[in-house]
Amino acid sequence: MSKIEIRSKEARLTSLLEEITYLKLQNLDEIEKLEGILEIGRNVSLEEKPIKDKIPYFMGCLVSDKEGKTLLTFEIYEGALEYFLRKDMNDEERKRMFDITLISMFVSAIEKFSEEINIQDLSGLNLKGISLKMQILRFDRYNIIFFVNPDANFRFVEDEVNNFFINLINDNKKNFEDFIKYGIIFNVTYLENSGKKLLEELNKKYEQKIINLEIFDFDSIKTHYYTLNGFYDKINLNFFVILEKIKKMKIKLRDAIQENNHEIIKEITHNIQEVNLILKIKDRLID
Repeated sequence: MSKIEIRSKEARLTSLLEEITYLKLQNLDEIEKLEGILEIGRNVSLEEKPIKDKIPYFMGCLVSDKEGKTLLTFEIYEGALEYFLRKDMNDEERKRMFDITLISMFVSAIEKFSEEINIQDLSGLNLKGISLKMQILRFDRYNIIFFVNPDANFRFVEDEVNNFFINLINDNKKNFEDFIKYGIIFNVTYLENSGKKLLEELNKKYEQKIINLEIFDFDSIKTHYYTLNGFYDKINLNFFVILEKIKKMKIKLRDAIQENNHEIIKEITHNIQEVNLILKIKDRLID
């Protein structure tokens, strides 16, 4: 379903809420019919995006030397970096010609230029026009270019990432030096699997921190906002329905007294207890 169709559904949903709030309904059947339509509309408006379009918190990284030559590419899944880097490109020719290794060269050029004009810190750099954030870690002879979801806070994983790459570089010192000299690196599959495992662990831990309310991201805050909206709509509708029921109960009670109908009076007494319980719950939520 397109964004335009979803917005149209949400507009219809809002219109229904206004009608429920301000329209004096004549009988309970009409209220229940509108409540059913509202439930369908709410389910449509909260439709999930396809999994592939959800940007992982930590998507991948490029390991390069100071000249901009890429040694290794780590990805959360194969093709993730190119997919998200290309997805917002409108020009098909540009998409086809895109080469991810040029990013390492670009960062190297920026780094050299920054030294010329005395820029002290290149650790955080945003790529304009794509939905990613680029975080640069600088080591003695290497750059690590990390691609991060714009809503993720890299600070929470920075120490773990630094330690991983310090150990990786130290454990593969000769292997990396041979790449700088000859352009050849060994054990690529093993190294890339290690990088993938790191990314999986980072995403899993970050997701758990969000669940445990240790950190917040924009998506989780947005979800809370829509959840509260849903509560408001439901409560608003339910209390309108209750008011209509109370009006009908008053009429039934008056008729039952006149007719001396004990069964109806017992039924209304039970209904009053139910309404009283709902009001107590409401008061507890407000407190």
